[in-house]
Amino acid sequence: MTTNRSKHFLPAQMMGGIVIGCVLALTLSAPVSAQNPQRLPQSRPAQPDLQQLRVERRLQEEAGPQITVEPLECLPLGENGVVAAQVRRQPATTHVRVYFRRVNPGHPEFYYVKAHAVDNEKQRALLPRPSDTGVRQEPVEYYAALFDHQGRELVRSTLSTAQVTTECPKGTPPVPGEGLNLTIGETTPFQGQAPPFHFECTGIVTREYSGRLFQDAVCREYFVPFVPRLQSAMLRSQAIGSALFRDVTIFYGTDRRRTENIRPAEVYLGDRGTLEVGTCVVTIPASHQVGELESAGTFERPDPEKHIILLTVTPQTEATFTTGLAARVAADEAHEVLVFIHGYNVSFEDAARRTAQMASDLEFKGAPVMYSWPSQASLGGYPVDEANIRWTVPHLQEFLQLIVERSGAAKVHLVAHSMGNRAITEVLLRYATAANLTPGASPQFNQVVLVAPDVDADVFKDEIAPKIRSVSDRISLYASNNDNALKVSKGVHGYPRAGDLSSGILITDGVETIDASNVDTSLLAAISLGHSYFAEQATVIADLKMLLEGLAPENRGLAERQDEGKTYWEVLSGEE
Repeated sequence: MTTNRSKHFLPAQMMGGIVIGCVLALTLSAPVSAQNPQRLPQSRPAQPDLQQLRVERRLQEEAGPQITVEPLECLPLGENGVVAAQVRRQPATTHVRVYFRRVNPGHPEFYYVKAHAVDNEKQRALLPRPSDTGVRQEPVEYYAALFDHQGRELVRSTLSTAQVTTECPKGTPPVPGEGLNLTIGETTPFQGQAPPFHFECTGIVTREYSGRLFQDAVCREYFVPFVPRLQSAMLRSQAIGSALFRDVTIFYGTDRRRTENIRPAEVYLGDRGTLEVGTCVVTIPASHQVGELESAGTFERPDPEKHIILLTVTPQTEATFTTGLAARVAADEAHEVLVFIHGYNVSFEDAARRTAQMASDLEFKGAPVMYSWPSQASLGGYPVDEANIRWTVPHLQEFLQLIVERSGAAKVHLVAHSMGNRAITEVLLRYATAANLTPGASPQFNQVVLVAPDVDADVFKDEIAPKIRSVSDRISLYASNNDNALKVSKGVHGYPRAGDLSSGILITDGVETIDASNVDTSLLAAISLGHSYFAEQATVIADLKMLLEGLAPENRGLAERQDEGKTYWEVLSGEE
C-alpha cells in the first residue's frame, strides 16, 4: 500500500510545482510598470553554473595542493627577511621550506629554511640576514616548496626575486611570541632529496628591533637521528656576545665511490669510484684548542658546541666546484690554496675533520682543500690501502691540475701525511717529467710539505728527491724518532721509512729536513703512535704556519743541526 500511495503522491506534488512555476513565470514576464509603476528595472545576478563548479573543483583536487609566495620588494642589508607562503589544500604530515640563493656565479646552490604555520593556509619563514660583504645591490632568488613526510617534493611556487640593498625599508619583525615557531640563522645546503629533520627548541633569547624587544627560540635541527644542527647560531651568538661554533667550508676531491647513504659520514666509504669534487661543511667549536681534534665519545651525541663535526657533504659538478673555489680564492688577499692528502687508516669523514682543524689552527685565510683516496679506515686495511694509494695517482694528478689551472690561486701548497706521500711524490715525479720537456717552466707549487712519509727512505733519497726539486719553491720533510707507526712499517717492508729517524736522519739536496722528535712526548702522541704530531703538537703547528707564510727555517726559531757536514733543522720543545 505504501508503494502505490507513493506512486500517486509524487506526480501530484510535481504537478503542483509546475502550476506554481507557471504562475511565477507569467508574473515575472509582465511589464514592470504594470506590476509597480514606481519601481525601476533591476538586473538579476547570474546564477553559478553548478556543473562547471564541480568540474573546476575536481580538477583542482586532481592537481593537488597549490603553493604561492608573497613577493618581497627587497631584503634589507643586515636584517632578516620574512617570506610568507600560501598553501591551499595542504595534506597532513607535510611541511614547507623556503629556498633561496644569491644571484651570483659563485653561489649557485640553493639553501633553505623551514617555514612554520601562521594559520590554516599561511606559513612564514625567516631568511637569514644578508651579510654586508660582497652582496650590496645583489638580488636573491627564492621559492617555496611543499614536502611530504618522506622528504619528497610535492609542489613548488614560481621563482621570485628580491633585491638586497642598504636602502630597503626595515623588514617586518616577528610578532611577539610568534618567533618561537621560527627557524632563524644558519641554513642547510639543498642536496635534492633532503633527509628527514626534526627540531628541538632548548631555550629563548631576547633581541631588540627598532627599540622593541622580541623573543626567539634557540632550536637544534637534527639529521634524524644523527648530527645536531644549531639553526639559531647567528641569532644566539648575537644575543650572548660570542659564537658557539663556526663553520669551515672544505673543497674536496675524491675517488671513493659515492654511496646512497644520507649520513654525511657515510656518503663516501672505502670502495673505489671515479673522481668527484664538491664541498663539505665542518663545524669548529668556540672552545676548540690548537692541536685537538675534538670528537664525541662512543655513547655521546655529537655536539657542534663541543666537537669538530662533518656536517654536510655536497657533491658538485666540475663547473660549480671550480667557480666556488675561484670565488673563495679571490676573496683571500694572498690568493692561496692549501691541499691536504691524508694517509693510511683514514675515513673521508676524518680527513674532512682534520683538514678543517688544520685550516683553523694554521689560521689559513685561503681555500682549504682535501683529497681523499679510498683508504679502508681500519688497522687491518693496510694491504688494501697500499694497493689503493698506487691506484689513486692519476686521479690525484687530475685533481691537482684542476686546482692549478682553474682556481686562480697565486700559491698552491701541498701537505701530505704518511702513506699519502706515496701518491703525491709519484704525481710530483710526473710533473717533473713534464717540466723537463718544457725548458724554463715555472714551479707549479709553492710549499710542498711531506709529513711522516711512509715511503722507502732509500728510494726517496736516490730516485724521488733529485727529480722533484723543480716543481715547487720549497720541499720540506718532517720526521721523528718517536713515530711508532713508521717503525711498524719498517718491520713490514724491511727497510727504513723516510719519516722515521730511528735508523738515522735523511738529508738530501733540495729538501729541508725538520726533526720533530723533541715535541712528540705527550699522552695524545702515545695514543696516536706518535704519527700525527704535525696536527697535534702546537710547536709543530706553529712552525708549519710560518712555513706556509714563506719563512725560511732560520727565521722560524728552529735549531740548526749538522750530520756528516749536512744541515738539517730541529723543532725545539716548549721548554727550550
